[in-house]
Amino acid sequence: VLYFMLPLAGIGFTIVIPILVALTLKKTQITNKPRRRANKNWEKQAGYLAENVSNLSTIKAMSTEKNSTRIYSNYQNLILKNRLLQFKYETLYDLLRDIIGDMAIVASIAYVAIMAIKGKLNAGDVFLIAFYARDLINSIQPFSRFMNKVAETEVTTGRLVKMLETKPTIVDMPDSVVLDGIKSIEFKNVYFQYPDSTKGAVSNINFKISNGKSIALVGPSGTGKSTITKLLLRFYEPTSGQILINDQDISSYTQYSIRQHLAIVMQDVALFNATIKENLAIANADVDDSVIQKASQMAHADEFIANLDKGYDTLVGERGIKLSGGQKQRIAIARAILKNPELIILDEATSALDSQSEKLVQDALKKLLADKMSLIIAHRLSTVRHVDEIIVLQNGRIIERGNHSYLINKKGLYEQLFSLQSKTGMVDL
Repeated sequence: VLYFMLPLAGIGFTIVIPILVALTLKKTQITNKPRRRANKNWEKQAGYLAENVSNLSTIKAMSTEKNSTRIYSNYQNLILKNRLLQFKYETLYDLLRDIIGDMAIVASIAYVAIMAIKGKLNAGDVFLIAFYARDLINSIQPFSRFMNKVAETEVTTGRLVKMLETKPTIVDMPDSVVLDGIKSIEFKNVYFQYPDSTKGAVSNINFKISNGKSIALVGPSGTGKSTITKLLLRFYEPTSGQILINDQDISSYTQYSIRQHLAIVMQDVALFNATIKENLAIANADVDDSVIQKASQMAHADEFIANLDKGYDTLVGERGIKLSGGQKQRIAIARAILKNPELIILDEATSALDSQSEKLVQDALKKLLADKMSLIIAHRLSTVRHVDEIIVLQNGRIIERGNHSYLINKKGLYEQLFSLQSKTGMVDL
């Protein structure tokens, strides 16, 4: 209509509208930077808050409330700073857009008014053109609001989408098969180096475990004991060497089927913010309450669960905060019993138990491991005296191996560690 009635005004708005659109797009581009920084600090703040809530007793015991509050406030200040910067840019660009738009409307009205004075337009034409001019300029505002929402959504979900699109570094081979059962596991000349390290975590590891046999990995901290279990679980691939299951390379089986035949009790027990029953049923969703209770009795967890107000329906809290360390580990052991795997990995499974609880759990584990393969990682050597073979690691290498009696008589590192623990009361003689 403007081009038909007033070609000059139409050309003017053809120039102004793209300028306003460009300003809107530029505003979105500029404000995305502080918006992303604000969201990133919000993520860090949320993670820090969750950690503090989970470790509230430690924070109080260490009298670090003020420091924790200060760190939390720093995150809050960074969020506020970037949000204010974002709003500042938005306000400036919106103001500039409104000024240009209003100037275009005023110029168009002035132009048509002059044309009306000259008799080329009547009063109705003036109002019609003024209405069209205002409507054209105001049509940019919904577009601007839409772009703001798109930018906010893109920043908020961008990191989530990026995480979901992240591909695992360890993938199944195209011709990998399902593992039906485990008869033997063998490490042959295994060497592994973490990607961010210049030093090998484990070197020249050789051992074999078969049905009904147990192997213990002992040695000082940082010698590669847990690394060996991570390689077996296929969290990492060996840098060189082979891990064989049933005399076949571990990579020839699907990861899921391998882990179906394993159960691991970690030193740091992972519990979900759910009931005790739900945490136990993670191992086997098809079991009924009687089986859950029997497994708990074997792990000597039933005795403390029965004393809770809601028993097995008790919520354990975030990361099991409502349970003690020993209670959490007994829950983890009961979970392993419920899975009924062919290989059980115990990674410091009794480290948080007192002597009395440890004896009870050791009795349960002895019954559980009677006809199964077991790989035991332990600092407390009293837990591994009766295994078939003890492998002593130092600096990622095997320096001694044999049963308890052989290693004691050898007078090596194992004997030194055992004597030290005997003197400090960590080993019951």
